[in-house]
Parts: sequence; C-alpha cells; structure tokens
Amino acid sequence: MRYVIGVDVGTSSVKASLFSESGLPVASGFSSYETHYSGALCAEQDPQQWWAATVSVLNKITRALPSLKDDEIAGISVSSQSPSLVALDKQGGIIRPAMIWADRRAEAEMQHIANEVVGIDRYREILGAEPDAFYTLPKLIWYKENEPENYSKTHMLLQANGYINYKLTGVYAIDVYQAIATHMMDCKTQAWSSELGRILDVPFDCILPEIYKATDIIGVVNREASLSTGLKEGVPVAAGITDSMAAVCGMGVFTAGQSCDMTGTSTLVCMASADTATTGGKLQVKPSALSSVGSYLMAPISSTGASVKWYAETLGIGECVNEQAIADSVYDKMNLEAVNAKCGSEGLLFFPYMAGERAPLWNSYSTGMFIGLTLKTKRKDIVRAIYEGTSYAVRHVYDEAKTRGFSPSAIFCGGGGCKSDIWLKIKASILNHELLITNDGADSSVRGNALIAGVASGLYNDIEKAGEEIVKVTKTVEPNPLWTKIYDELYPYYRSLYTSVEPELINLEKTVKHLKL
Repeated sequence: MRYVIGVDVGTSSVKASLFSESGLPVASGFSSYETHYSGALCAEQDPQQWWAATVSVLNKITRALPSLKDDEIAGISVSSQSPSLVALDKQGGIIRPAMIWADRRAEAEMQHIANEVVGIDRYREILGAEPDAFYTLPKLIWYKENEPENYSKTHMLLQANGYINYKLTGVYAIDVYQAIATHMMDCKTQAWSSELGRILDVPFDCILPEIYKATDIIGVVNREASLSTGLKEGVPVAAGITDSMAAVCGMGVFTAGQSCDMTGTSTLVCMASADTATTGGKLQVKPSALSSVGSYLMAPISSTGASVKWYAETLGIGECVNEQAIADSVYDKMNLEAVNAKCGSEGLLFFPYMAGERAPLWNSYSTGMFIGLTLKTKRKDIVRAIYEGTSYAVRHVYDEAKTRGFSPSAIFCGGGGCKSDIWLKIKASILNHELLITNDGADSSVRGNALIAGVASGLYNDIEKAGEEIVKVTKTVEPNPLWTKIYDELYPYYRSLYTSVEPELINLEKTVKHLKL
C-alpha cells in the first residue's frame, strides 16, 4: 500500500490528511491560527504560524502511523488561501507579517496602476481580470512605497503554500494558478509579465519564483523538515495549487457545465466552462491546466463564513470560536436559530460585504449592512438573514455567469459551510438548484491535494480518472419550492438596494478617514 498526503493552509487553519491510494482517509490533523487586523482594510498573518500549524498536523499524521516505510508515502501536495504577499530575505527569513487575500489596504495603489500607469484596457488584456486590491500586485506596490527599508531587504516573494513548500524542500516555487492570482503573470504567455515589471520598476524575474504546473515535483522533504514533521526524508513534494482549485479537484469538477461552491471563511464559486477565453469580465478566468474543459470561471466572494463567525463572536453567543469544539457548539446553536426563523427573515436583508467585496462587485468600499431591522426583529431572524444574504451573493455570481452563457448542470458544495444543513437548504432554495455533497465535502481541498500528489508521484496516471473513481456524491440537498418563491421576490431588493447606496459608500469611507474614526 502507498499513501499520499494533502495539506491545505486556509485562512483560519491548516488541515491535512493521509490517504490510501484508493482514496480512503487514514489519518488527519487540524491546527488553527489567528488573523491580525492591524488597521482599516488590513489583514495579516504570521507565516511562521502557518509552518508551526503544518508541523503540528503532519506530526499528528506521522504519529498515527509510525510504522510507515520510507517508500510508502508517494508524495505530498500543499494548497493555500490566495493571494498573499510573503516577503523573505536572503536567508529565507520572514521580513514582515504576510498580507493575506483579505487585506485591501492597497486600493489607492490598485486604482493608480490600473487607471493611470497601465491603463484599464491594457491591464485587463494582460491579466484577464478586473483590477482589485486583494491581488498581490497592488500589495507589492504598497509595500514598496510604504516600507522601503523592508522592501530593500526582500529577496523573494511567495504565496502561503509556497512558503510551506520552501520549508519542506528549501526550493522557491509557485504554480500556475497561484501565479495567476498574483496579477503579475501574463495570462496568455503564463510567464511573469515583463511589461508590468518594467512599467512598475519591479524586478519580477528576480523576486518571484519559478512557475510550475501543480503536478510538477519541485523537490523532496529535506532533513530539517523531516526532523520537524516526522515525514521521511526524500518524500516528493508537488508544486501544489490554490485552495479553490484544490477544492475543484477534490469535488471532481472536470466536466463543462459542472460547478462547485467552496465555503469557508470566504466562498469560491468555480464553473467549468467549454469557453477558452482568457478574460471573464466580472468573473476571473483560469486556464484548464488540470482537466480537459476549456477554462474555469472563478468568482471569489469575500466574507461568507467570515460573516457567520463575526456574528457568533460579536453579536451572537459571544464566545471565541477558534477552538473547534467550542465552534461546533456555537454554530449548532446558530443553525437551530435559523431553523426556527421564518423564510425571508421577516423582511430583513443582510449584505455580506464585511471586508469589501470581490466578485462580482470588485469594490473595496462595499460594507456589510442589515436593511429591514425593526423592533420585532429577533436573534433568529438576524442569523437566518446572514445565511440568506450570503446565499444571495452566490446567486448574484451565477447571474453574472449567465451573461457569459454559463448555466450549471450540477453544483457541488464543499468546505466548512457544508456542516450547516439549514444553510445548504437556504442556498439550494435561493439558487433553485439541487446541491451535491461529496464523500469528503468539508475537506475537499485536502482531498484535491491528495489527487495532485498522486498524479505528481505517478501513483495515478490521470487526475480526472482518479477523481471519477474516488470522489463520490453522498448527499443531495433539494430546494424548498415554497422558499424559492419567497426568495425570488426578495432577491431583486437585495440587488437594487445595494445599487442605490453604492455611490455613497465611497463618500462615507472618505469621511471616516477624514474624521479618523
């Protein structure tokens, strides 16, 4: 028997599992960490905590199976949240906390780059997507201009999984999908954009790692990493991938028309399209580097699970939900509240733009809102409104996809959001589409990494065939027809009310900054 290990470095935790070659999970580990919000629109994490969490979960796995022989682990693949900015010095040391995907402080830099330096049309042509402050490029320019001393020390910029891979192997690397998410790679040539580097006076070729395919072996577990993790020295390490694309693999979305919804801290909707276009308007387009479909339409929604956690910690139960046992208890209580609330939440609408919004708004100035609060509003209505509002945001994405001719034939769901039956039922009803839950829905990114590690190491010949054999649908969630009728009448207000206040959100943000609130 041979095994593979999948690891996912998420926004709130590292998860990892050891799988048999038949796809059965044998041992797993989980370790969480915190995000530090150091200022308005700032979101940072300590990469050393990512590594400490990874060491912890890998030790759990290796201790669970101490008799594994040197050649029994065929390979390991690591995915991660994306995009981030991880700055290393020449010794591989961390220069500053990582600016993660939720960090949107570089809005002014983004607008300057896209509209004044490069030009919006040329920007879209090179990168194939709308400009946004969450990408690595504007973060890098902010870093260069605001922390010149740190920038001068910078030898290499990595993504979160790139840092873990570096700690495992000593090799600097990035895969195609992570490179796309930096907004520094030319979407047509799949190489670092020399044009952008020249215009912005940033030596991309010097400070950015070599680009690999996700299934390329970049190196092997070195002695130092072996001593830390318990892994055998010499285990092959794949380049890895973004958490979203790992989830796509882990849910077996390899056929045009299929789509998946990966909901954790944020939600990533990914749609397999026969279209081979490189630009997607309000949606991202990523090439089909792992399967035979034309391309993948990607729509990241910023604060779905984050909104649920915010309520739990701030307005709801009031307990910290970083510990898993406590979190499960808190979320169980919230789910019960939502079950006992009426469909439509007594007319209360929630807008989940708690950290600005990415697809399809691409607006850093968007804010979270409740509209429809009255003196009869109960806690159960607020909880249900959050589940409904985050599901309306998903419907908004599918509306945008329809303008590109995409209509889902199947919607797979994964991530921690799958633990809530009521949230799934609400989402199915708002979308008026059944939702398919796979055999490992909550850890689909980890399973996807296991498939990538299997292909990289030669354990599997083809990721699509391996996925067909291993990934199984174990649960189907049907829409409630009565709920669907109610949501169809409320959804237009979700769209129109936001549109009416959007222009003032920018002015409000300017005023807040002026008042130094």
